[in-house]
Amino acid sequence: MSKTRIHIDERKVRELRFEINLTQEEMADISLNRNCYISIATIKRIESGHPISQKTLRKLCQFFNVDKSAVIKKDEFYKNQLLSPWKKTTINWGMITNLDNSAEHKKISSICNELHSLLNENTEDEQVKVIFQNA
Repeated sequence: MSKTRIHIDERKVRELRFEINLTQEEMADISLNRNCYISIATIKRIESGHPISQKTLRKLCQFFNVDKSAVIKKDEFYKNQLLSPWKKTTINWGMITNLDNSAEHKKISSICNELHSLLNENTEDEQVKVIFQNA
Protein backbone atom coordinates (compact mmCIF):
# COMPACT_ATOMS: atom_id res chain seq x y z
CA MET A 1 0.00 0.00 0.00
CA SER A 2 1.22 3.49 -0.87
CA LYS A 3 2.57 5.68 1.92
CA THR A 4 1.87 8.84 -0.06
CA ARG A 5 0.17 11.50 2.01
CA ILE A 6 -2.24 13.92 0.37
CA HIS A 7 -2.82 17.52 1.38
CA ILE A 8 -6.49 18.24 1.78
CA ASP A 9 -8.24 21.59 1.60
CA GLU A 10 -9.17 21.71 5.28
CA ARG A 11 -11.49 24.68 4.77
CA LYS A 12 -13.46 22.77 2.14
CA VAL A 13 -13.82 19.75 4.44
CA ARG A 14 -14.99 21.96 7.29
CA GLU A 15 -17.40 23.71 4.92
CA LEU A 16 -18.85 20.37 3.76
CA ARG A 17 -19.32 19.29 7.38
CA PHE A 18 -20.99 22.60 8.29
CA GLU A 19 -23.33 22.33 5.27
CA ILE A 20 -24.85 19.21 6.80
CA ASN A 21 -24.76 20.68 10.32
CA LEU A 22 -22.50 18.09 11.92
CA THR A 23 -19.97 18.34 14.70
CA GLN A 24 -16.74 16.40 14.31
CA GLU A 25 -18.06 13.83 16.80
CA GLU A 26 -21.31 13.40 14.87
CA MET A 27 -19.40 13.01 11.63
CA ALA A 28 -17.28 10.24 13.15
CA ASP A 29 -20.37 8.44 14.46
CA ILE A 30 -22.26 8.69 11.15
CA SER A 31 -19.21 7.59 9.16
CA LEU A 32 -19.18 4.36 11.15
CA ASN A 33 -22.79 3.66 10.14
CA ARG A 34 -21.97 4.40 6.49
CA ASN A 35 -19.09 1.88 6.42
CA CYS A 36 -16.51 4.62 5.83
CA TYR A 37 -15.37 5.18 9.39
CA ILE A 38 -13.23 8.23 9.99
CA SER A 39 -12.14 8.64 13.59
CA ILE A 40 -12.60 11.88 15.48
CA ALA A 41 -8.80 12.17 15.73
CA THR A 42 -8.48 11.85 11.94
CA ILE A 43 -11.20 14.45 11.37
CA LYS A 44 -9.37 16.83 13.71
CA ARG A 45 -6.08 16.20 11.85
CA ILE A 46 -7.75 16.77 8.47
CA GLU A 47 -9.31 20.03 9.62
CA SER A 48 -5.96 21.12 11.08
CA GLY A 49 -4.29 20.78 7.68
CA HIS A 50 -2.42 17.50 8.16
CA PRO A 51 -1.99 15.33 5.05
CA ILE A 52 -3.96 12.07 4.85
CA SER A 53 -3.60 8.65 3.24
CA GLN A 54 -5.29 7.49 0.02
CA LYS A 55 -7.52 5.24 2.14
CA THR A 56 -8.70 8.13 4.31
CA LEU A 57 -9.25 10.24 1.20
CA ARG A 58 -11.53 7.53 -0.25
CA LYS A 59 -13.50 7.37 3.00
CA LEU A 60 -13.80 11.15 3.18
CA CYS A 61 -15.08 11.33 -0.40
CA GLN A 62 -17.51 8.48 0.26
CA PHE A 63 -18.83 10.21 3.37
CA PHE A 64 -19.48 13.53 1.60
CA ASN A 65 -20.32 11.88 -1.73
CA VAL A 66 -17.81 14.05 -3.60
CA ASP A 67 -14.99 13.48 -6.05
CA LYS A 68 -11.47 13.66 -4.63
CA SER A 69 -10.79 16.80 -6.67
CA ALA A 70 -13.35 18.58 -4.47
CA VAL A 71 -11.28 18.15 -1.30
CA ILE A 72 -7.66 17.89 -2.46
CA LYS A 73 -5.76 21.18 -2.52
CA LYS A 74 -5.62 22.27 -6.14
CA ASP A 75 -1.84 22.50 -6.36
CA GLU A 76 -1.56 19.04 -4.79
CA PHE A 77 -4.18 17.60 -7.15
CA TYR A 78 -2.36 18.79 -10.27
CA LYS A 79 1.04 17.81 -8.93
CA ASN A 80 0.03 14.26 -7.98
CA GLN A 81 -2.71 13.50 -10.47
CA LEU A 82 -1.54 15.24 -13.61
CA LEU A 83 2.16 15.95 -13.64
CA SER A 84 3.61 12.83 -12.02
CA PRO A 85 2.56 10.34 -14.72
CA TRP A 86 3.60 12.67 -17.53
CA LYS A 87 7.04 13.31 -16.10
CA LYS A 88 7.71 9.57 -16.36
CA THR A 89 6.56 9.23 -19.99
CA THR A 90 7.69 10.87 -23.17
CA ILE A 91 5.14 10.92 -25.94
CA ASN A 92 6.55 10.77 -29.44
CA TRP A 93 4.00 13.01 -31.13
CA GLY A 94 5.63 12.34 -34.50
CA MET A 95 4.52 8.70 -34.34
CA ILE A 96 0.88 9.77 -34.54
CA THR A 97 1.36 10.92 -38.15
CA ASN A 98 2.88 7.55 -39.06
CA LEU A 99 -0.20 5.51 -38.19
CA ASP A 100 -1.38 3.34 -41.08
CA ASN A 101 -5.07 3.70 -40.29
CA SER A 102 -6.26 7.26 -40.94
CA ALA A 103 -9.38 6.76 -38.78
CA GLU A 104 -7.14 5.69 -35.90
CA HIS A 105 -4.94 8.74 -36.50
CA LYS A 106 -7.96 11.08 -36.46
CA LYS A 107 -9.28 9.56 -33.23
CA ILE A 108 -5.94 9.82 -31.41
CA SER A 109 -5.40 13.37 -32.70
CA SER A 110 -8.87 14.37 -31.56
CA ILE A 111 -8.31 12.94 -28.07
CA CYS A 112 -4.95 14.71 -27.77
CA ASN A 113 -6.39 18.03 -28.96
CA GLU A 114 -9.31 17.77 -26.52
CA LEU A 115 -6.96 16.95 -23.63
CA HIS A 116 -4.71 19.85 -24.55
CA SER A 117 -7.65 22.28 -24.67
CA LEU A 118 -9.11 21.09 -21.37
CA LEU A 119 -5.81 21.40 -19.57
CA ASN A 120 -5.18 24.89 -20.90
CA GLU A 121 -8.69 26.04 -19.97
CA ASN A 122 -8.87 24.46 -16.53
CA THR A 123 -5.53 25.12 -14.97
CA GLU A 124 -3.51 28.06 -13.83
CA ASP A 125 -0.57 25.79 -13.10
CA GLU A 126 2.36 27.05 -15.16
CA GLN A 127 4.05 23.63 -15.16
CA VAL A 128 1.07 22.10 -16.97
CA LYS A 129 1.04 24.92 -19.51
CA VAL A 130 4.78 24.50 -20.17
CA ILE A 131 4.31 20.79 -20.88
CA PHE A 132 1.71 21.53 -23.55
CA GLN A 133 2.90 24.84 -24.96
CA ASN A 134 4.39 23.22 -28.07
CA ALA A 135 1.94 20.35 -28.40
